[in-house]
Amino acid sequence: MIKSIFKSIILLQIMAIILSGQNRGNNLGFQGVAKVSDFSVRALGMGSAFISMNGSIDALAFNPAGLATVKDIQVSLGMSSISRQWTENQVYNANRYFFTLPFYLERLYIPDPVNNGRLDHEVFYEALSDSGYVVALPETGQEPFSDSAADWKKQLQGSGISNLSLALPVTVLDKNVVLGLSYNNCGDFFDFDKNETYLDPHPGYLEYHMPTLVENEADSTIVNWYDFTRQREGSRAEFQGAVAIDLTPVIKLGLSVSWFSGETDDRQSFNKVGYFNLIDQNQFKWSYDTLDIYTKGTSTFRGIHSEIGMQLIYDAFSFGLDLRLPMTIKREWDYNVIQTDSTGVLKNQQKGTDELSIPFSYALGVNFHPISNFIFSMDYDLRKYSEAEWKFADDDTTRRTWVDQNIIRFGIEFSPAKMLDFRLGYRSVPQIFIPDGAAEKDKGPENNSYTLGIGLNFGKFGTLNGAWEYGLLKYSDNYFSNTNYAKEVTTKISLGYIYKF
Repeated sequence: MIKSIFKSIILLQIMAIILSGQNRGNNLGFQGVAKVSDFSVRALGMGSAFISMNGSIDALAFNPAGLATVKDIQVSLGMSSISRQWTENQVYNANRYFFTLPFYLERLYIPDPVNNGRLDHEVFYEALSDSGYVVALPETGQEPFSDSAADWKKQLQGSGISNLSLALPVTVLDKNVVLGLSYNNCGDFFDFDKNETYLDPHPGYLEYHMPTLVENEADSTIVNWYDFTRQREGSRAEFQGAVAIDLTPVIKLGLSVSWFSGETDDRQSFNKVGYFNLIDQNQFKWSYDTLDIYTKGTSTFRGIHSEIGMQLIYDAFSFGLDLRLPMTIKREWDYNVIQTDSTGVLKNQQKGTDELSIPFSYALGVNFHPISNFIFSMDYDLRKYSEAEWKFADDDTTRRTWVDQNIIRFGIEFSPAKMLDFRLGYRSVPQIFIPDGAAEKDKGPENNSYTLGIGLNFGKFGTLNGAWEYGLLKYSDNYFSNTNYAKEVTTKISLGYIYKF
């Protein structure tokens, strides 16, 4: 009984350590919900700059007012395949404090377990005679964000039907009223994070409880080294209903309501490599240790959100405004936590409900069409995540808040022939987190995406659209002791078909 209580206390302490991490490895929460999904193939080819676009069922995913000028019954079907790859290169730098410690973290030196608890410099001098303290040469000349320099790589993929939509125009009091229905499937609801040198407390960063140096062994500081991995995979389904009205030749209005739900398989491992015993500025001891914590279970996400749209349509340009009303996302999670150490195995089941309340946000768009076969479109999309409110079942207060997203999108569509459309697009999507050590504290690193699209119009046989996207996110976490170079690459291929009755 006493042994079980003691192990439970250890488990709770370790869970507190996990919760305190962010860029070095943050606990399972709402990862993935802020990813921008595209349910229109035509829009994706134009960088999703579609807030002011109208006359097509594609507008349903961006601004319900864009449906107001639809004159025919339209049905659309979309399919997508997405691949996302993560890499990270952690570079530790020797400095005047604990000069040889980076050899361990870079795995240039693999200590012998027989030397557990011994001073590093004593092992070094003792091994000079038999070359037992062998430090490998680091690889140099590599671009820090390159795949060849990465310490690890991870890739996740998803594919399937992404969208099924219907637009139905009717006449009400001499006004064109369009009803819209759609089923959207976010098949890329996945996330990954890994940190092979998670240190607690972190000796090179003040926000992670950087230890105070001491001069004697009796007051030494323990720095624990863990290998952290977190992974989430799943999908999110959305059912959307909308109504739009062609109020005047210029003014178009729309309203949409969406209900979404999704379930993900979540996994998290927290494996202890060992610990450093820091004594003074350049003395330390290393010891291997055993403590593995594995968390596995599911998260279920649910929410309802509404949008109010408006468009002003003129001969050579159109203006669009999309207002997103406040919404709340609920996450119900059910996890099994398994702790393994030298004393045995302890299992614990945990359940809870978390809530994320996102405030009002909006998007503005304008498109220019000086000639009939050319359109240039651009959007500004503001998402106020910095004002979001959180409620966690574990009452944790160490999680970092998100920052706003100021998304910029540009798109071009050119139709050299009646049956052929070419599209180009670009968008910049700032992330909702701030890297450790970043100078700018109110804007996350940007994911820059480039898109290509094509449309084939077969008249009464419908329209076939294709789009390709390449997205790149690069950022670095900067510490006194090291720099972590992180990269995320996204590629997406989408096909869609629209038929008009």
